[in-house]
Amino acid sequence: MALCSRFTPRDGAGEAFDELVREAAAAVLEREPGTLVYACSEVEERRTSDSSSSCTPTA
Repeated sequence: MALCSRFTPRDGAGEAFDELVREAAAAVLEREPGTLVYACSEVEERRTSDSSSSCTPTA
């Protein structure tokens, strides 16, 4: 099974969104041990100046 989602944070919410994604990635690793891949990416042309890398892909 695969789940793909696309989120568009409001202007100025990039850093808070990035932290939320990092927390979600950690929770997936802790609570869903059968997960093979949990990957995040960002679309460069939509990136706002206050947004950093969303998360480090983990498996």
